[in-house]
Amino acid sequence: MAGVMHKAIVSDDSVWVTAEVGAVHPRRVQTVLNGKPTWFDSAHTGTEHVVAVVDDVDAIDAVLVGRLIRHHADLAPLGTNVNFVQAAGRQALKIRTYERGVEAETLSCGSGAVAAVVIATLRGLVSPRTVTVHNRAGEPLTVRPHPDRPKRTHWVGGPVTHTFEGVLA
Repeated sequence: MAGVMHKAIVSDDSVWVTAEVGAVHPRRVQTVLNGKPTWFDSAHTGTEHVVAVVDDVDAIDAVLVGRLIRHHADLAPLGTNVNFVQAAGRQALKIRTYERGVEAETLSCGSGAVAAVVIATLRGLVSPRTVTVHNRAGEPLTVRPHPDRPKRTHWVGGPVTHTFEGVLA
């Protein structure tokens, strides 16, 4: 997303940033999860993500499956972040994310939340308004379309907590 201007709103208790949606490719990779054929759709939201819609995110071995999909030949050479999403109402999703570079499941991923909302909207699971994305961190993110560019730009935000302060020597 070189050359893309991002906006941010920072307050004492929340942060909101814009994320640009690039290429979206439905049915990019297929696998079998818990005995059920499952497609991963891809969406570029500042970095590459694939998203699989599943019945129960808690029943997925996110590390094992995430690692396999992240390194799938159809996604070479760079690989991708891997997201598993479950509908939790018309305006809510549950998500688990395996993040490339970290090479593990992460507690929360803003660009993954945006990719999940884009794909879930494409699949008709959520309506294209404000969507709450429940992650493993326990503090949900909120994704909403930017009013000036609703198909291209989304705001993603959530609560923040001061957890550490230090001085580097």
